[in-house]
Amino acid sequence: MSLVLLAALAHAGDNPQPTVKMGGVIYAHWGMDLSEGADGANAFDLSRVYLTARGDLNDHLATRVTLDADRIKPVETDAGDLSIDTKTRVFVKHAYLEWKDVGPGVKARFGMVDTAYLPYYDQFWGWRFVSKSAGDEAKWLDTADLGFQFMGTHAKGLVDWQAGVLNGEGYGKLEVDASKTAQARISVDPLAPGGSMNLPISGFVSQSFLGEADAITVYGGGVGFKQDYVKVWGEFLGRSEGGTSGTLISATVMPRIPDVLTIGARFDRLDPDSSTDGDSSTKIIAGVGHDFYERVSAVVDYERVTPEGGDPTHGVYLKMQAGF
Repeated sequence: MSLVLLAALAHAGDNPQPTVKMGGVIYAHWGMDLSEGADGANAFDLSRVYLTARGDLNDHLATRVTLDADRIKPVETDAGDLSIDTKTRVFVKHAYLEWKDVGPGVKARFGMVDTAYLPYYDQFWGWRFVSKSAGDEAKWLDTADLGFQFMGTHAKGLVDWQAGVLNGEGYGKLEVDASKTAQARISVDPLAPGGSMNLPISGFVSQSFLGEADAITVYGGGVGFKQDYVKVWGEFLGRSEGGTSGTLISATVMPRIPDVLTIGARFDRLDPDSSTDGDSSTKIIAGVGHDFYERVSAVVDYERVTPEGGDPTHGVYLKMQAGF
């Protein structure tokens, strides 16, 4: 990877003055807990705040830094919950150097980079301010990590791929051993060259290696369809670690009337250990939203999580994003 970066840096003098573009987005919500015993508990809160700086150093090199912010969660200890300062705090989500033209349609990134699969769904779904992807909610995969990635788009979007090697701990944790994780995704969209509709068909695999602990494998894929009046997505993920194997399925349907409203419905089913009974759970999300401007949206939704054999938790929310 060092040779790749050195080759890119060799072009550093080819261009005029660097340029920087700033942007950001706020996720905020009000929610009421309808679960048994919640007694109507409700709160306003900030879900996330992102501030991004993108720099074009020359025709070949670019950088990105994204600062993220959310509320610190109480830390659970053997003695119970540890009370800590719960102010909203800032941390780094992305920080990388990009070589924009490794080859025709191919880029390379080094630093704290997007991972191969989850951001692809988030972009398709478009409602990350309402909910993270199923794989992110289950903590099977992270949206960003430290490492390097190659990615490419070819034939007017017919083929899109991403592959690289990461720490494997995720952007929020330190690397603690010699292990690394290789990830790869390939997506084929036979409708992309036409431009009016999309039918992405994706396959994905993540494999840890080198560490002394049991290797972790996550694999699966998804199929989507998108046009002006509807989005549909279905995916399957499998995870194995040692003698434990689990599955995760997710389905999303989003009919819409352009410039009026969007209806969103999602169903997730998580079974973390297929050999064990009683540990699965389901989650449903159903909401109605409106886009006021390109990056200003609001959604009213109902969410319900039902653990197998347990009492459900559920609530209603007003969620919004405002970007610039």
